[in-house]
Amino acid sequence: MNQNKKISSLKLNIWKNLNIYDAIIILGISGFSAALGFANGLPLWIKIIIFLVAFCSLIWLIIPSKKHNCRLYVLILRILKFKSSVKKYKLNSSNDTKLLIPFKRIIDNKYVETFSSVGKGLFTVFKFYGNNIYSNNRDDKVAFFSQLINVLNSIETKFTFVKKPSSVNIDDNIKINENLYKTIDLVKTNDVVKKHFIYSQNDFESLRNIENIDVYYLVIYANEMNKLKQYENEFIKSFETTKIPLNVVTGMELIDFANMIFKKNISKSDKQNYFVEELDTELTKELDMKMQGQKLNDKVIKKLQSDKEYKLISLLAPERVEFNSKYIKVDNEYLSFQTLVDFNSLQINEGWACDLFNSESLVIWNLKPINESTKQKILDKAMSLNEANAETKSNFKMQKISVEQKVLDELVDFINVQKMNLFDSNIIFVNQSKTLEGIKDLETKNDINAKKAFANVYKMHYLQKQALQNSIFIKDDFLNNGIEMSSRNIVYGWPWISNSLNDGNNFLLGFTTTSSSPVIFDLFKKTKDRTSFSMIIWGVPGSGKSATTSKIALHQFVVGNEVIIIDPQREYKDLCKKLDGNWIEMGKGLETKINPLQINYEIEKDNIKVSDELLISNHTKMVKEFFSLLYPDLDARDLRVANFLLNEFYLSNKIKNIQKLKNTDFPTMKDYIKFLKSYKFKDKKAELYYKDSLNKLSIIFDQDFNNNGIFSNLYNGHTNINFNKTLTVIDTYNLINNIASNEGQASLYLILSYVRNRISNNFFENKTRKICLIVDEAHRFINANNMSSLEFLFDTVKTIRKYNGSVILTTQNPSDFELSDEVMNLTKGMVENIQYTLIFRQNQNGVNAISQMYKSKNELTNWEKNFLTSAPIGNGMFSIDNKTRFQISIYYNQFEKDMIYKSGDLSNI
Repeated sequence: MNQNKKISSLKLNIWKNLNIYDAIIILGISGFSAALGFANGLPLWIKIIIFLVAFCSLIWLIIPSKKHNCRLYVLILRILKFKSSVKKYKLNSSNDTKLLIPFKRIIDNKYVETFSSVGKGLFTVFKFYGNNIYSNNRDDKVAFFSQLINVLNSIETKFTFVKKPSSVNIDDNIKINENLYKTIDLVKTNDVVKKHFIYSQNDFESLRNIENIDVYYLVIYANEMNKLKQYENEFIKSFETTKIPLNVVTGMELIDFANMIFKKNISKSDKQNYFVEELDTELTKELDMKMQGQKLNDKVIKKLQSDKEYKLISLLAPERVEFNSKYIKVDNEYLSFQTLVDFNSLQINEGWACDLFNSESLVIWNLKPINESTKQKILDKAMSLNEANAETKSNFKMQKISVEQKVLDELVDFINVQKMNLFDSNIIFVNQSKTLEGIKDLETKNDINAKKAFANVYKMHYLQKQALQNSIFIKDDFLNNGIEMSSRNIVYGWPWISNSLNDGNNFLLGFTTTSSSPVIFDLFKKTKDRTSFSMIIWGVPGSGKSATTSKIALHQFVVGNEVIIIDPQREYKDLCKKLDGNWIEMGKGLETKINPLQINYEIEKDNIKVSDELLISNHTKMVKEFFSLLYPDLDARDLRVANFLLNEFYLSNKIKNIQKLKNTDFPTMKDYIKFLKSYKFKDKKAELYYKDSLNKLSIIFDQDFNNNGIFSNLYNGHTNINFNKTLTVIDTYNLINNIASNEGQASLYLILSYVRNRISNNFFENKTRKICLIVDEAHRFINANNMSSLEFLFDTVKTIRKYNGSVILTTQNPSDFELSDEVMNLTKGMVENIQYTLIFRQNQNGVNAISQMYKSKNELTNWEKNFLTSAPIGNGMFSIDNKTRFQISIYYNQFEKDMIYKSGDLSNI
């Protein structure tokens, strides 16, 4: 990939590497030496000696300094300028450190107004996640780069990329873990819960020492607010096409961003106080004096306005700043600056910027589009100079200039034919350390990284103040040492490959496989992009799906949330036993009975009393559906009889105050059958019309529910299950093995209705406790001939967030979600309502089915599809919204392994 030399620095060479400016200096030295030597009446030979001595004493000024990337006469000018400038600043002195802070105020919580010697300006900041595009296949990578090149080609304003190296800030995570440890009652009575918190504490303490988190920002500039808002919208829309979402930085985080250079220690309360919405001093005093019939004089008004404007500056200004030739001392820490000024080669590699950004330094990449007239001017000048410089007898130099001309020709083609943007590119390394030795180490590492990228990085000796000004997000350029780069070369350097997630809680889900950055995940975190709490986990057997689900369930239980697991394969029985949870066996009625006639007290809205009549009406509809599933040969007349007779049955039992009734207070199927057998119609026409249906119901119900009938153990009796513990595992193994049967579908419908009732009631009984429903192997609940179970899952996913709840579905067979058009429509709607997706290893058919389902959300790339067909155990793709996806390796500490693993740790096999 061709990269031009710095075009604007090309000069006409008079002889060898001496350009016209050097020639002027030589002429000046010669003139000065001649004036000194021949200005008196000394003998000629003495005049010649004086001339030669003076000339030789000054000619060294044109010697190039490789260390400083300039001739020595330029270096002398820098030194003189540095010596004559203010070098020491102190807070609230004549040389106040506030003079070094360009940030005037924050507007609307997200825009920063700046001022400097060149005027006022505005900027806003976005944060974005990295994307390791180099892991993708060639087609995906080229497509991504093409989209991004189009974005850069449309940009009209200066913008800045920032890479901030950071260790994981887990102070809040540790604090939350400690607070939960102190407040959760189970810690005192349950050793498992206690150990979980202790091991979590150890995990987060270990993260303190990891410094592999890169935070990425994008800054855009304008001189006017209307323009800035326009650019803001354009950038957001443009980057949406690249699947790189831009999240606006606001509030206290924006103050932290403005503070990233000087790193002043600012308390959280001071940052909060800056944003306090109250009448400012100026307005308060003005209103007070107006009410008294007085006026503020100009002097007082200016003083009040000054105090108000300097509020942000005062917040950010350090105590002391001292400029040295090679570094800056800020209070008790040191800063130094390095910049990329050129490349050693006319060829750079794809990903060239990755080596540069692989740095422990703060990296600031300023990019300013060069307008059409300037592009034409500098390119015309460069071509003319190349043509003039080519008139040399040196074949080597002629060949070199010829190659440079070809690179320029390609650049002109990019600009004229492909309408590519040309940018003034200025990459700055901000080295920060508590010691000078640390500064030197960072500078050395940056030099080494630059060599890998065929780049020249120079220390800004005597230019530290100018480098600082270029690094504090002012629209103007104080160094003027940028290199011209095309949109293509910028994009193909793509260095933003690291990503991480920290939701601020105490659940370490895993680490990204691209950068080993932690993924700290809060299932119930709500943001503008994360509006629900449900999740689906895909994976073939042995991929790590069940272990991950157990890890999530364990965490939710430990932090005090209610967990209900529908378990068709008895995966969670051991975990249930270890956590002393409820285990409910469904299917054979082993120690379990569910009374289908027990009326569920389901609260629909807060503070609204639900009448007994409404509860009975709703429940009879549910029982009617239960009977229709259990006996599909019942016709509409039969079901109508069952429904209205059930209503009369409840009336005859004088069911009242349902909320207060115990399980044993409700009638059972035995009572209902007895009622059916003795029922007498009051109307002869009704008797004639319904008698056969009544007899039919009496006979089949008596056979199946009484006298050891096939449903007597499970459904004829009082309900003996409850949710008196925060973990309940409902074993549906025997049901699922018979799921295609009418019995299996009906039983499943009944238990799911019972669970849904529990979810809504949990919310209104305890609004602070969240509930998590885990449906394992959800594909086994799908029957194309009977959609009731799938409809339940769809409705629950859609509504559970209103009840502080989450549904977690796990499945291994995505193709089961495509059994029919009706199934596909429901599953598509369900997937669209699910916030989080975790995909483990899949076979090719599974990958294709999943990709089809997510086509409208965040379609899998070809590389991701290939990765998923061979992903190691415990590795997968984790999506937290429509835009952000991580390649993740699930993490288990030793305690979690002991609690969850049944066959040992298979992740390394």
